[in-house]
Amino acid sequence: MQGTILVATAGQGILRSADDGASWHRLGLREAIEFDGAVRALLVDPSDPRRVFAGADAGICLSEDGGVHFRRLASPADGLTVWALAIDPRDPQVLYAGTGAPSRARMFRSRDGGAHWEQLPIEMPEFCAGVNRPRILSICVDPADGAVWFGVEEGGAWHSQDQGDSWRRVDDAASGIANSDI
Repeated sequence: MQGTILVATAGQGILRSADDGASWHRLGLREAIEFDGAVRALLVDPSDPRRVFAGADAGICLSEDGGVHFRRLASPADGLTVWALAIDPRDPQVLYAGTGAPSRARMFRSRDGGAHWEQLPIEMPEFCAGVNRPRILSICVDPADGAVWFGVEEGGAWHSQDQGDSWRRVDDAASGIANSDI
């Protein structure tokens, strides 16, 4: 895996270099991620760097060979555009995925390393004033306590202290986050 670089693109799928960037190759045909697909997020499993998750316009995909090949993981995010991915650094079996435009903004979680996914109980508006359909652009997990945070373009900042079982919107005057465009 040393010297391997993966680049997500919006229209070229995934570009991969196995020689520190000296040469580049796109994913081949007949891959879960289309040759000309949009890939918005890449996430390397810290417990096994050969496992790479991709957030694509086809849903959530996984490579188990360092990005040479990807397969789509069956999930409720199938067919949705996945914009953000995160892993719990304290427990790499816990993963999060966020979707958005052109599909509906939703949060998903896996507790078994990506084998099974569930939609989390948070409702975001289907449309908003600034970008029409909101999208989850960032997700992070606090390594100290496992708290989960995510930001939605034109939909605010959200926080969970129980691995996503419940959520609280935190972009208000009291929090110091005065703009809902995260």
